Amino acid sequence: MKVGILIHPNCSIWSASAAMEILKRANRVWKYINGNTEKLKFFDVRYVTSSKSTFNNLFNLNDQTETIFNNVVFDLIIIPALKTEDDQILTNPFDVLDQKLSESHDSINWIKKQYFKQTKLVSFCSGMLLLAEAGLLSKREVTTHWSLKHYINKKFPEISMDLSKSFIEYEDIIIGGSSISNIPLIIGIIEKYMDKITATAISKIFFTHNPEYCISLNTININDIPHTDQKIQEVQSYIKQNLYKIITIDEIADYIKLNKRTLSRRFKNATGDTPINYINKLKVERAKYLIAFEKKSFDEISFSLGYQDTSSFRKIFIKQAGVNPKVYKSRF
Repeated sequence: MKVGILIHPNCSIWSASAAMEILKRANRVWKYINGNTEKLKFFDVRYVTSSKSTFNNLFNLNDQTETIFNNVVFDLIIIPALKTEDDQILTNPFDVLDQKLSESHDSINWIKKQYFKQTKLVSFCSGMLLLAEAGLLSKREVTTHWSLKHYINKKFPEISMDLSKSFIEYEDIIIGGSSISNIPLIIGIIEKYMDKITATAISKIFFTHNPEYCISLNTININDIPHTDQKIQEVQSYIKQNLYKIITIDEIADYIKLNKRTLSRRFKNATGDTPINYINKLKVERAKYLIAFEKKSFDEISFSLGYQDTSSFRKIFIKQAGVNPKVYKSRF
């Protein structure tokens, strides 16, 4: 997954470097947990700037950098907070913020181009002002730092606010609140686009616990391929809701009112996988989570997933995870 962290002219160093460090750490943790260092890193993350001199002045680094003029299309863009002085924001926010947005003109145009290429956008704190200036938040509810409330009301009256929320997620944009919510938001991104286990491990590193205010997502995530087949979407939801039992093709076909051959063909076309393999992947991901973070034996986990014969599920687990349950548990 190609991730760009935008270094705009007034970028907060902490906001940008925190995102880079946590996503790079997630790559290392994911490789450690999965025991496969041959695979490419999941997050191909790099800084993106309108000016190499701006980047070097802020970070004194030369690697992992693209410029916005390189025409690279990203899957996800992170827009860090603006670097501001508290006394300036409180005493003269309009001139200060107008100037900062004016200086970010090239970055804002680039954000718009990326957005219309189906790139998902994530803003931290005052970084949402760049989205607002780009016209991407019109008639939406946002959250941000409380000190920006009056400025937003005056400059962007079409935007509503709920500052009590730590983040607001839309299908195309995620808007983070105050700076303290940045790290949980990044961990939520890891959970959504990588997996729950890695996100939980990262949260333990940075919080010593799994914070409740991370983005709430399904426990199981195998990065479903987006598709438009509504029937198959219903099948996927049905499977996820019934992982506690053995699910057969006959049962699914009866539920969705399709014959087995049509079901298998449409499922393969939509997801790239067979129904049975998809079910096995989900069950193994659930088992991996329970092995890592619940004090349950593999027999107990197998029974909870509908298997009376532990040995058969052990074979499925080894095939999907690449190691046996005991070796997998030892990594935690």
